[in-house]
Amino acid sequence: MMDIKQYSQPIFKDDRGIFIPIKLNGAIQSNLSINTHSHTFRGMHLQISPKQQTKYISVLRGRLVDILLDLNKDSQTYKQTQFYILEEGDSLIIPKGYAHGFLTLIGNTIVNYLVDEEYSPEHEVSILWSSIPDVEKIIMRFCYDGINELTISEKDSKAITLKEYETR
Repeated sequence: MMDIKQYSQPIFKDDRGIFIPIKLNGAIQSNLSINTHSHTFRGMHLQISPKQQTKYISVLRGRLVDILLDLNKDSQTYKQTQFYILEEGDSLIIPKGYAHGFLTLIGNTIVNYLVDEEYSPEHEVSILWSSIPDVEKIIMRFCYDGINELTISEKDSKAITLKEYETR
């Protein structure tokens, strides 16, 4: 029989809303993202080897544009961008080696994502969304008043460029 254990989870709050990383079993982690405003952007994030993550994204409430950039150098789709409109109940699996971000289209959008590797600050990379032309086009397509509409973290607005990522 399994012992019952009580845990306290860290809760991170900022202008975008709330982010809660929940450690599950082994390296598996569940991340809960509660986004107060429409046009909240979180991304473009990935973890590099040896701490790369596969992500399983699920929209629990709301609607968003999920954006992916393939950064696997041996892939036929290297540096290609894809996006998906996800609504309540929709899910998406994102393979290792993809930079990932999402833009909420409705306030109070709640996203849960499972990852198969623990968060590692030393292996985390944030790439500036506006340094990736296709990502910038996708975001501008859904932000009618341009970047003034975006709610974005200071960390994401000061991320490295795609060119810096490629030359590191």
